[in-house]
Amino acid sequence: MMSRLKHALSIAALSAASLHGTSGSAATNSDLEDVILPGSGILNASSNPAAPGFFSRGAHYMWSTSFNLPVGFAASNISDTTDYSQEHPENHPYNSITGGGAGGSSQYAVATAFAPVEITLPGSPRTVDITNTTYAYYSMLNGDSFAKKFGGAGGTDPDFFLLTISGLQGANTVGIEQLYLADYRNLSNVPDFILDTWVTIDLTGLAGSDRLLFSLDSSDHFIFNNVDLGMNTPAYFALDNLTFVPEPTAAGLLVLGALGGMRIARRCRSTHGRGPLSSP
Repeated sequence: MMSRLKHALSIAALSAASLHGTSGSAATNSDLEDVILPGSGILNASSNPAAPGFFSRGAHYMWSTSFNLPVGFAASNISDTTDYSQEHPENHPYNSITGGGAGGSSQYAVATAFAPVEITLPGSPRTVDITNTTYAYYSMLNGDSFAKKFGGAGGTDPDFFLLTISGLQGANTVGIEQLYLADYRNLSNVPDFILDTWVTIDLTGLAGSDRLLFSLDSSDHFIFNNVDLGMNTPAYFALDNLTFVPEPTAAGLLVLGALGGMRIARRCRSTHGRGPLSSP
């Protein structure tokens, strides 16, 4: 009996360590490569307005429609990196500036984030890769009919384009992480940049979150009669390789429950004078 108890305890302890993301656990990578795309290479809310989004490796990328326009996340394999105003304007919101996913992969996600957009996770977030879309990149670089050229004519305007990622658990905010997609705030101009590569953000500070909320802000807003009507900068960014540690499975919880039951049985045997299974 003692041997069986020790064996069960060992199995349960190893299961608990694995389930809670400790030694030996592996993160799931939502790399978008498992998403089946239509012939256009773009899967968004226009593809199925009744659907609440799409899944990749268990992560739920939310979408919806607003004024008959797709908002939220889309999946894409568009590789064109030319200026959106010169070629293929119908695809311009869904091109990453790198011409593909992080690490040279073919598929990635694009967020249309006029308002905060959300991903739900079956686990605790670890990392995510982010870059600009061609639409936002060229708009900030050159200006367009809606948005200004970042830095202004003289290159000294303190412009910025900022992504904020909020980790949520229920109604509570676990924490936030931020990334500047463009930053012209330094007066020397030397560090001015518009992001044109994939950057990995560490999300371990958001551990315990089951939802990620992504929002954008810019120095370039449309102000009318002293009323802020929102950003002029195109509200898009690209995302790939969202990694997370899965939560305990139902089977794993049963193992832990069985361990608790064995402990109770052991105490009962000792209490009723039948002799403990082993000494403490």
